[in-house]
Amino acid sequence: MIPTQVRLAHSYKPLIKFVGNKEALVDMLKAHNYKQTKPHPCAMNGIAPGSKECLSVNDILSKQLPFKVVTYINKNSATPFSDSRYNFAPRGLKVGELESIFDLPKKYQYKPIDELEIEAINNGGAL
Repeated sequence: MIPTQVRLAHSYKPLIKFVGNKEALVDMLKAHNYKQTKPHPCAMNGIAPGSKECLSVNDILSKQLPFKVVTYINKNSATPFSDSRYNFAPRGLKVGELESIFDLPKKYQYKPIDELEIEAINNGGAL
């Protein structure tokens, strides 16, 4: 008998298979002068990677200012959050309106959870 671990142990085989060999790829890249970097077609002003004009990530991040939260002050009104488009005023309740969901009839209110259901929820459904 062969143990399961020994039977399942095998060397890693990659799922991707490349056509040709590595030497042929290197020869093809040398024929196309791969050592000379060229700018990307979408690069601005033809900036090539690794050139003097190309900025590193550290340079860009060092020039950024830290994030700062500033309160908004509306200069057109006396109160900071008022808007002339919206006029909110307290009003009384109309017929059929309720102040809270607890004012609903009993058949529409949430049913209380009993202790057995709380225990089942706390145990992850296992009793």
